[in-house]
Amino acid sequence: MVLLNVIFSFDKVLIVVGLAENILIITTAFVFSTRIMVILRRDLAIFANEIFQ
Repeated sequence: MVLLNVIFSFDKVLIVVGLAENILIITTAFVFSTRIMVILRRDLAIFANEIFQ
């Protein structure tokens, strides 16, 4: 019975760790993509300025 409880709680810990990893990956990807978008937008603005001058 105690062993079953330990296994069950360990399962919960694994689930929580898995969720935390997924959240971390998603936030990292989001930050990375927004950073890329900002850089691209800046490059496009510079490019547009060069064209229109």
